Amino acid sequence: MSMFELAETAVPPQKEVAFHRLMSGPRVPVYVLGRNKYAQGVARAVSVKAFIDDFTTESAYMEKPIIRMRELPADCIVVSCVVAGNSLTALDRLESAGKL
Repeated sequence: MSMFELAETAVPPQKEVAFHRLMSGPRVPVYVLGRNKYAQGVARAVSVKAFIDDFTTESAYMEKPIIRMRELPADCIVVSCVVAGNSLTALDRLESAGKL
C-alpha cells in the first residue's frame, strides 16, 4: 500500500451524521469559523448564516455578518476553516463553546 492510499474507507458515524445534517438543507443554521479561501468554498457550497471571528473589527464578510463565538445559537453547525497554525486553538474554542 502506498502512502497515498487510505487504509480505511469507512467514515466514522459522528462525521457521517454531521455531513448529512450539513447537506440536509436550511433546517439547521451553518456558521463558518474563519475567513479564508476555504471559508469561501464552504459558503459557495452551502447556505452560511454568518462567519465567526473574535479578532476583527469588520462587521461583514462575503455579504454575511461576522459574529463572535459567544453569539452562536445552541443548535447550529459550525464548519471550522482554520487550517493554519491556530487550528488547535480553534478546536479548543469550539469545544469550550460546546460545538464539538
